[in-house]
Amino acid sequence: MVLGVASLAAHAPARRQPLTQSPVSQRRVVVTWDAPRGDFLSAARRLRVRPHELALGLMAEALSRLLVPAGLVDTDVPLRVMVPTTVRGRGDRLLGNKTGAIGVDLPLEPMTLRSRLDKITGATRRSARRHEPQAAYAVVRLAGRLP
Repeated sequence: MVLGVASLAAHAPARRQPLTQSPVSQRRVVVTWDAPRGDFLSAARRLRVRPHELALGLMAEALSRLLVPAGLVDTDVPLRVMVPTTVRGRGDRLLGNKTGAIGVDLPLEPMTLRSRLDKITGATRRSARRHEPQAAYAVVRLAGRLP
């Protein structure tokens, strides 16, 4: 747990992107995409990544192709996303969800999808090894107990 909290504390603050400069308005649109589950899982296996890593890679690829040309994201500044993750241990007997999170800086500069996936996979797995999701869960729980 100490390693996780120390790792979280060592992260530099996320830098601002042009996309996040303007206030949220009704002009923003949420885009969804329904991927056939079997095809998506098969693609993740073929690429040797976990499904959430493939989802992040595809999202980074789309942002790079659509938002960079529009001037809404700067490739010199990574776009940090928060990824929720379960932190329930195998021996947990408590009911309910235990959700932590990791911050992932999406690489937006021009590169192949394979390179993008490698960067994202490295970041997510490094965070997991450092127990950052568990530390984030503990920090939020502790903050919830403050007056």
